[in-house]
Amino acid sequence: MTWTQVYDPVGHWWLSTVIAALPILVLLGLLAGFRLKPHICAVAGAATAVLVAILAFKMPALLAVSSFFYG
Repeated sequence: MTWTQVYDPVGHWWLSTVIAALPILVLLGLLAGFRLKPHICAVAGAATAVLVAILAFKMPALLAVSSFFYG
């Protein structure tokens, strides 16, 4: 299965950048803002990254989950 990445999925570069930055914002927001344990923040950031790839960038779910486990 192949997939070609679209760098501007919503049509506005600044909004696409904010969407792409969501996993980092979640990770750092939970670490600094809510002071959760780091492993919980890492799981939340990784889950956000997979969801952003699937929902915003239209990556097939199988490829998104596979790329997560491949590292």
